[in-house]
Parts: sequence; structure tokens; C-alpha cells
Amino acid sequence: MGRRTDTVWGCYYTDNHQFTTSLKPAFGYIDSIVGTESGIEINGWTMAPDAPTTALGYQVIVDGVVINPPYGYANTNRSDVGSAFPGYGDWHGMYAEVPASLAVGYHVVCIQGQSGGVYSQLGCGTI
Repeated sequence: MGRRTDTVWGCYYTDNHQFTTSLKPAFGYIDSIVGTESGIEINGWTMAPDAPTTALGYQVIVDGVVINPPYGYANTNRSDVGSAFPGYGDWHGMYAEVPASLAVGYHVVCIQGQSGGVYSQLGCGTI
């Protein structure tokens, strides 16, 4: 069968065998997901216990499809987050204007933070 590429909270699956990683998943919060004329605007933050001062990558998923490029790094100043999590620093904010051609109607947008190659869902919203 080969290796499947999906991950579930730090677990990797290969055929019928499960291998876990000691990485703690990314966590965070999505402050807003807003539909705009040119796409989607996202605000929030993410960080990981295993990399407290590292700007984590994140990806945006619209209606189950990853928007390319998988989208950016949480590296904007969020002093409120730094104050709430001593030792992590202030540079874990996400702000993105994601260009997307969306059909008229409702769309589910999810954001995943990445730590050590493992993606963890931070939140979803409907626009």
C-alpha cells in the first residue's frame, strides 16, 4: 500500500502500522476569517511547545482543498499572545490576505498550524 500522507495529531500511518511522534502539536486561535472581493482575510496566532520562539508555518484550506502556496509563517507581532504565554515571545501572529476565486455561496475555511512537519487544525469558519 505504501505511506499515506495524512496526519492525525502527530500520528503517521503506513499501511496498517501507526507510528507516533513525540512532537507536541501546534496550538493557537483564529480571531477572524473574512471573505473579501479578492479572496479571504485571516487573523490569528499559532505556536508550539516544542518550538516556543519559532515562527510556525500554517496553511489555509478552503472547502477541503489546500490553497497554494501553503500559506505562510506566523511571524507578526502579537504582544497580547506573548504576555499570555511567557517564554514564547511576541512574534506568533498570523495575518494573511489569501487570493482565492470563490464561487458564490458559502465556503468552509480552515487554518492549520505546522510544527515539525505535522499540521494541527487551529480553527474553521464559514464565509
